[in-house]
Amino acid sequence: MKSMTIVAVDDEEISLMCLEAVLSSMGDVDQVLTFTNAEDTIEYFKTGKADAAFLDIQLYLSGGTLNGLTLAAKIKELCPDCHVVFVTGCPEYAVDAFKLHVSGYIVKPVTREAARKELDYIIMEKKAAANVRNNGFEIKESKIRVQCFGNFDVFWQNKPVVFQLSKAKELFAYLVHRKGASVSMAELAAVLFEDKEDGLSVQSQIRNLVASMKKTFISLGCPDLFNKSRGYISIKTDLIDCDYYSFMNGDSDAINEYSGEYMAQYSWAEFTVGYLEGVVNREI
Repeated sequence: MKSMTIVAVDDEEISLMCLEAVLSSMGDVDQVLTFTNAEDTIEYFKTGKADAAFLDIQLYLSGGTLNGLTLAAKIKELCPDCHVVFVTGCPEYAVDAFKLHVSGYIVKPVTREAARKELDYIIMEKKAAANVRNNGFEIKESKIRVQCFGNFDVFWQNKPVVFQLSKAKELFAYLVHRKGASVSMAELAAVLFEDKEDGLSVQSQIRNLVASMKKTFISLGCPDLFNKSRGYISIKTDLIDCDYYSFMNGDSDAINEYSGEYMAQYSWAEFTVGYLEGVVNREI
């Protein structure tokens, strides 16, 4: 999804400026419309639209008749397709916020990573809704979607893929990282069990992880995702949609979405960050 219009509302001007700067830095955000009060926000939504609204909960009309929670309800009434994300320094409002079925909740100060996660969720929800509206039938994704920037995650048909074993997910991440190159069982053992000697026990664990990983994708109807020969395994890169691969191919949206983290939960991926930073700097 491209060219998103975002509404940002906060009665603290410094907080609003910071929020606007974070949202404007996203490659898929076309414009950020800012408001410092609920009245002006409502007036905008009487005729205008937005893909998402980032609201401070502690907002008040003159006389204190409307706070951020009721403003969110009013926005949903005027613009049902607008996703609401609360931005606040008061976590105790979370329960009330989610009763309104808002899209997300961010505690100040807003970081780029936190905002990126909320936008990614909104984009995924909008794509799913568009699929359902298309003649009443859902159009299925044809590829596994892989997210490498930030934490590593895998999606199929707009839903997160659940791995039975966390190490099986890490194994898949490493195969994605190797971009289709054949990886030996010994290399996998060294990466996934760096603190253990490569003996029969580790080799058995690697075989079990490979079997578990393949079982996960077979259950999704994707049995042909891997190339496997005696002692080696690789991923078929043309069967996945990956932000890292798009970045390496020079895709401007993927480059803009990179925020300084790559497979952040895996220590072996840290060395790639320096290379990616160099590419971004050259683009700038």
